[in-house]
Amino acid sequence: MIKKAAIYQGYDYYVSLPSSDQHFKERQFDHIALIFSKIYTLTPLLNHIQGNDYKSQGEKNRQARLKSQQMFVCDYFEFSETTKILLLDDIYTTGRTLYHAKDAIRKKGFKGRIDSLSIAR
Repeated sequence: MIKKAAIYQGYDYYVSLPSSDQHFKERQFDHIALIFSKIYTLTPLLNHIQGNDYKSQGEKNRQARLKSQQMFVCDYFEFSETTKILLLDDIYTTGRTLYHAKDAIRKKGFKGRIDSLSIAR
């Protein structure tokens, strides 16, 4: 299935959604980056906002996921009007995580195309 994802070509930036520091410490690796780095050169455009009350999306019910606060901040990048970004994630449930990522990028003034690719829905 991941090999089929290789058809998503022609983007300027392939951005895996980062894990929280807490999840990284538990796993000792970033599973999303590890999976997608086999087929794309990843750009570390987003950082996870750390908070004391952070819970993973998998630990929340649908309503809590939809109400979750912004979890990403976008590093500064030089964007052109024709720049295309593909956001990469593992599981799409409510889409809230991807919307947070998109909003963080838009907050930096990016007006170009942003698409997403998730392994499962």
